[in-house]
Amino acid sequence: MSDCPSPPASLPRMSPSFSSRALRPKPPSGVQFVQVETSDIAAVTAVLKEHKVEVVISTINASTPENAAAQKPAIDAAKAAAVKLYVPSEFGCPSEGHTEGSLGAKNKNAEYAKSVGLPSVRIYTGLFTDYIPLLTGYNTNGKIRVIGKGEAPVSFTALSDITGFVVHALTTLPASELENRTFPLEGDRATLKELATKFNTSVDHVDSVPGAGGDFIAHLLKVLDAGSGTSRSSIQNLERPIRGREAREREVGICHGLATTGRPSRRCTTCNSHRACDFTAKPETIDVFDGQ
Repeated sequence: MSDCPSPPASLPRMSPSFSSRALRPKPPSGVQFVQVETSDIAAVTAVLKEHKVEVVISTINASTPENAAAQKPAIDAAKAAAVKLYVPSEFGCPSEGHTEGSLGAKNKNAEYAKSVGLPSVRIYTGLFTDYIPLLTGYNTNGKIRVIGKGEAPVSFTALSDITGFVVHALTTLPASELENRTFPLEGDRATLKELATKFNTSVDHVDSVPGAGGDFIAHLLKVLDAGSGTSRSSIQNLERPIRGREAREREVGICHGLATTGRPSRRCTTCNSHRACDFTAKPETIDVFDGQ
């Protein structure tokens, strides 16, 4: 589950019988698996060198500070193996500026990678659309669970959009457009109250969440209500997030350092042109995806 938290035509595609099994498709044939203790830096380094790995993507469940901190050995191993790019397990709300909790641990990881000279790219997604039923309690009582007012905007991005964009970006963009960059993705944006309307249901105001994982979900709902649920960091100079539906098309074009759509036509949001223009003015972050 994302640690921060498409479509009426898209969001309600979820059903109360949500199952995580659908999120674990069988990998394609030819994919090689190597079992290794991730805290063993020497062992991980050896595996990375043996397979001449150029990009390391961390998929560690970083929803707790302890889990997020577990990425540090992977950073050390990637650096020792001369990996060209490290993708930390962000995939949630922006972690810049945070010092506490899982977001603080994520931010420390990114700063540590930078300090040892390991290029990295941070990808923010807001909440996983696929986990809306679990997070909100919709899969148990058909209502949208809220702690607080439920009026703060939240970014939602489907896992298929996230994986599609990650694969495309890492296999097509040059290293110079990835190293130490930040990509905010957003498939949809809605408050939890608006989410209830989209699902044609009511809001269930609660003070706590019972059951396994309830404390974490309650904490997350409080984070969302405090206004920290979008994929855009309050300290970043971002125009707007990459739109998830377009990211899934895997037809990203780079124009003036900004990501632009491939369909229905390419349009640079900087020069307002539907043609390819020069790639001269490149801002610090590649952040805009014209999803209109």
